Amino acid sequence: MKKTLLRFIACAVITAMVFTGCKKETHDPLSCSKKDSTVSTDAMRECGVPNNIHVEEVLLAGEDYKEWAYTKQLINGVVVPIPSCAFDNTPTFFKNGTYIEYDGPTSCDSVNTGIESKGTWSFTPDGKYINFDVPDLDEPLRILKLTPDTLGVQFPYQGGADTVQLWLHARHTKKLTRL
Repeated sequence: MKKTLLRFIACAVITAMVFTGCKKETHDPLSCSKKDSTVSTDAMRECGVPNNIHVEEVLLAGEDYKEWAYTKQLINGVVVPIPSCAFDNTPTFFKNGTYIEYDGPTSCDSVNTGIESKGTWSFTPDGKYINFDVPDLDEPLRILKLTPDTLGVQFPYQGGADTVQLWLHARHTKKLTRL
């Protein structure tokens, strides 16, 4: 009787170990990051994001596109107000590698066309910089922080004499239903 009881307990323990060890966890790639630090591709992979998904692209452009809003600007480490004509713009990154910066109600140009700028963007191979095809921007933007909600970039300004940091907050992320 004792042997039967011991076998039953041993089988129950082994069965419990097998079922708890086989529990499959799923992770949402956008909720797996820490909000207070830059997200690394390695950290996202550890959270279950497959290798065929470009983590940086998902964070920047969402499933299809993501709209961002300017929050602050620093020049040489000093907070400088963003001009109202730029502050109300909506930079929008599309997953296909294009971007459009939509003009807000207050345009910086004499004629408001609805679009401040547009073009293409890409990450450098190491994922630490964003390249833009903007005429006045000769160097890629260094990514200071990229999470589902925050984008911080830094770049030289006025011939490299000044360093500018721009901080943005995600407004909307959407999946296109039609083009």
